[in-house]
Amino acid sequence: MGKISAVANQKGGVGKTTTCINLCAAWTEAGVKTLLCDMDPQSNATSGFGVDAAEVVVKTPYGDALPSNRILSGAGVELVMMQGREFMLKNVQA
Repeated sequence: MGKISAVANQKGGVGKTTTCINLCAAWTEAGVKTLLCDMDPQSNATSGFGVDAAEVVVKTPYGDALPSNRILSGAGVELVMMQGREFMLKNVQA
């Protein structure tokens, strides 16, 4: 069974992204299979891993990453009035 770790804080500039990148890299170096999920529209963790968000899961020397993309920054504005917006990705048909 996998474990999930989350780093969260409403305040910006407190080191959340840096902490996540370094934890992921340290766990990967220690042999722990990791996946960094970048949910930030600014996609700083994605770029911190040196990844362009073209793939769904990108394998890096620092651990695997589920990249974000700056295009997502507009999603909050576009979806604000949409009913069930919190389930949009869950309900997408592949």
